[in-house]
Amino acid sequence: MGGSALARLAAITLAVAGTANASTINWGSITAPDTKGLGNSFSYDDYGHFSDRYNFTLTNDANSFGGLVERDPFFSLLDIDLTSVSLFQGGTLIGTDWSPDAFAFANLGAGSYSFFVNGRVGLEVGLPYGHVGYKGSITFTPTAVPEPNTLALAGFGLLALAFAMRRRFSN
Repeated sequence: MGGSALARLAAITLAVAGTANASTINWGSITAPDTKGLGNSFSYDDYGHFSDRYNFTLTNDANSFGGLVERDPFFSLLDIDLTSVSLFQGGTLIGTDWSPDAFAFANLGAGSYSFFVNGRVGLEVGLPYGHVGYKGSITFTPTAVPEPNTLALAGFGLLALAFAMRRRFSN
């Protein structure tokens, strides 16, 4: 391959490796149980890597789980590849899941979070029609809190155990 052909190929590669159109969505306050939708659509001008950001504040302790599906029409000139999802509380990484089709984050405390969907939109051999994108959801469930009856039963069990131990040592 000649020098000018290599230079053209390098220029095309750099142009294609740009940054796609990333979005920031603010969900506001979330109280578990709740479910939020995830999604974005990309066109020919949006090829490159993207990192969509979803900001929210949890008002109670919760676990979360969800999943994403790539929307990639057959024979399309565009291609999408979802690479990971990440969750941050403030500037601290809570976790990254490398399989965005099914993800989970457990034991989340009340506070402010940012959820990121990361991927790449590229060009491939195909017909010049349609958009690519992703759709999905994330569900927040409250963490388990013992019911008062359970706590009372545990308390009575401890009292009975203490009484039995006291009786045993007094004999």
